[in-house]
Amino acid sequence: MTEAIRSLLSAGLSLPGNMDASKSPEIYAYALSKVSATGVRKAVAKLVRGEYDLRNKAFIPTPPEFADLARHETREIVDDLSRLKARREALTAEKAPDHDEATKARIRQLLKNFRSSREAEKVQNRELAEPMDDDRAEYWRSIMALKDADNVTEEQMQFRRRIEKRVSDTEATAELNDRSAA
Repeated sequence: MTEAIRSLLSAGLSLPGNMDASKSPEIYAYALSKVSATGVRKAVAKLVRGEYDLRNKAFIPTPPEFADLARHETREIVDDLSRLKARREALTAEKAPDHDEATKARIRQLLKNFRSSREAEKVQNRELAEPMDDDRAEYWRSIMALKDADNVTEEQMQFRRRIEKRVSDTEATAELNDRSAA
């Protein structure tokens, strides 16, 4: 650390005016004791080149200010190394392993179940889309006359209500046609 102060002095910078020149090496050494040597070297280089925005560029910063500058330089180095390490890990990361056969079989079964339920839904919708004539209305009335099972789902009840509405709409249309014909 004393070499850093000597290089700043030889570059033409002066010690702060209120500092005792005989005690300055120990004070700076103490202030910079927990800072990396690389950070101190970078701070010295930037001070000599005048890259810091200091109040007075003719003087060496006080020991706490100099330690802060060196810590900042160390932090930049550590951040750069951290980014480089993360980038290297991202570039060399192995691709995700393929799924085992049990997982593939489970996915196939889920897809098969989805497709069959979707097909059943399409059949149900086709039945609802077909025009309701008297014969179909009679067919649905005979089915609705049967007793329901003990465990009827909500979907089944919704389907039943839609069929009932279509049958009643067919009956209402038939009555209107009979009245208008008469």
